[in-house]
Amino acid sequence: MLKTSTRNTGKLAIPLVVLVVAIAAVFLLKPGAGESTKLIFVTNSLPDITLDRILLDGGTVNLIESDLRPGETLQLSVPAACSELTASDTEGGMYRCSVAAAETLRVQISMTNRDTFEHIMESDAEFYAGSGESLVRITNGLEWHNIHTVTITCEGGDPVSSPNILGTFVLPPGKALNTRVSQGSYTVNATDDMGNRYSCRVSLTLPDQAAAACSITKNCLLYTMKSSGTGSSRLILCNALGDWIITGLYHRNSGVETWSENHLASSGIEPKELYSLLLDPGTYDVKVVDEDNDSYTRYGIAVSAGGNSWRVSMSDLDQFFP
Repeated sequence: MLKTSTRNTGKLAIPLVVLVVAIAAVFLLKPGAGESTKLIFVTNSLPDITLDRILLDGGTVNLIESDLRPGETLQLSVPAACSELTASDTEGGMYRCSVAAAETLRVQISMTNRDTFEHIMESDAEFYAGSGESLVRITNGLEWHNIHTVTITCEGGDPVSSPNILGTFVLPPGKALNTRVSQGSYTVNATDDMGNRYSCRVSLTLPDQAAAACSITKNCLLYTMKSSGTGSSRLILCNALGDWIITGLYHRNSGVETWSENHLASSGIEPKELYSLLLDPGTYDVKVVDEDNDSYTRYGIAVSAGGNSWRVSMSDLDQFFP
């Protein structure tokens, strides 16, 4: 099992401990006498999501000894008869890829392979998250739109770093979720399936107050997300570069040399702001440039009918943009 980083330099990084694990993994997968093998290069092409399990043909042996981070590649030597690879990420997502081709093949695990990306809460069962002695009941009061993300942040906290308490679920209109919190004041932020952002405040400050209600309605609308492009799917970018404004946004089909025009010619993406790039389903390279002229690039982003996202952070810094 050989991990190589495909980010920036593309050079192979082969620490001794990883090489030892690779030899052990190959030994475990060693086919029987006379059985032919093939090489599979598995790349984690997910945005900011780590893979923690890879299985072959519905087996139970995990081929990952250490997590496969975004941009890393895993080399496997497996029986030539293997036909399917399944993987899971650290957030509970499941992925399925065909590996039926003979000899050597390269597999990119992306959102287009995800089996359990968005589960809709269709049952009447109560959904709970969080911990604490009090409860906040958050209801989707939007008439037509599903809610895809919900964060709840204590007063003075950073909503960008707050986890999405929906996880891989989607909250349909009229449905509610319950999150347990400690006493205090909170801001509830939500995003719908069009990328619109909503916010409301709840307060649990009385000594005997055990619950509070928050309904996400059009009256809670913060703003309609800025967007550009003409495609049918959305790539949602979040500016997580600290205090830097993103002033340039470019895309191209993977494998094409020429970048698009700047999508941000008339406005930038402020810190912590979301932006929606409309693209047709496909695989793209995307580059952003900040106000200091530093560039950040993601290669091979898979944009499916359900969209995708990229939280642009300092870890994505690649090189000076001329």
